[in-house]
Amino acid sequence: MFCRIVDVSADRTDVFACAFIKNEAFLIRPDGLRRIVEIHDFFRFEVLIAKRRVCSAIPVLVLEGTITLLARLVSPIMTDMAIFHLSLIGSVLIFCVGVNLVWGKTIRVANMLPAVVLAVLAAYLPWTF
Repeated sequence: MFCRIVDVSADRTDVFACAFIKNEAFLIRPDGLRRIVEIHDFFRFEVLIAKRRVCSAIPVLVLEGTITLLARLVSPIMTDMAIFHLSLIGSVLIFCVGVNLVWGKTIRVANMLPAVVLAVLAAYLPWTF
């Protein structure tokens, strides 16, 4: 149900939604009504997807827990230079992914993944680059 209210001072007509709650009328602007509908849709969607979210949390927890444990095992042998090389190559690979997003598939990033291992091994060589 919509009510048309004329604002005489501004010489314009604003449309308000009439909400009736417990036999009392409330006037709500259309943008406020839109926000109420969006909030309602958000919660309805959250209830529908909550079960899937819980089921997907278990594999994520296992994967991230495994990565954390492996990182703890490797941390004593990782030097500052090895972490620097790893970070550098990781940044270059992320840049290549961005280039592929902008200009299409021009760089094959998956073929460069062995560079991560080689960069860490290069940190342990007796000479520097």
